Amino acid sequence: MAELRKGPVGGRPFQKGQSGNPSGRRKVPVEVRDAARQWTEKAIATLAEVMANKREAATARVSAASVLLDRGWGKATQVVETPGAGDAIGALHDRMSRIEAVARAAFTASLPPDAAEPEQATLQ
Repeated sequence: MAELRKGPVGGRPFQKGQSGNPSGRRKVPVEVRDAARQWTEKAIATLAEVMANKREAATARVSAASVLLDRGWGKATQVVETPGAGDAIGALHDRMSRIEAVARAAFTASLPPDAAEPEQATLQ
């Protein structure tokens, strides 16, 4: 017989707004980090050898070159384009213009008939 599951079901094991890892990623122990850093110069030399070796596969050479560049100069900035974002901005601008027109009309209608035209500065 199947065992009944307790707790939330359906792909959401945590309450909405609750992190599954509230204390964050574990820190690498200092000893491990220091041991790995001792190999930095040799690792860079190995990457440079792979990159320069014409007998290595092209993918290995490109990968080594990419890692070297990333470590030396930082990763390249990636531009993320959101399709339709320009349309949304244009629609928002149009809606704001309509709201401004309605507000201006309501303000003008609330003035006594003998009042002068409102100045532009009062609504900006």
